[in-house]
Amino acid sequence: MILTHQAYSVPDSGQQYQQIAKTGTDKKPAGGNFPQHSSTLNATVRQRKKDTYEMIVWGSPNLGGFEAEFAVEDEGIVDA
Repeated sequence: MILTHQAYSVPDSGQQYQQIAKTGTDKKPAGGNFPQHSSTLNATVRQRKKDTYEMIVWGSPNLGGFEAEFAVEDEGIVDA
């Protein structure tokens, strides 16, 4: 199951640095910590170019943090 939720920009520059260090982006999940605590893996996905996306995994107990780029093509999802 994939659980998604909205994120919002952190206005305070000090908190932005903390959020970037934790999740790789200055966006903070809306709705509190419920989505984070109820899931096994947390990731942030953002569009880099027209068909290229970047995924930052930051909340996984056994994978650690990592980044991956992928593209959505007619064949499906492929490495970018």
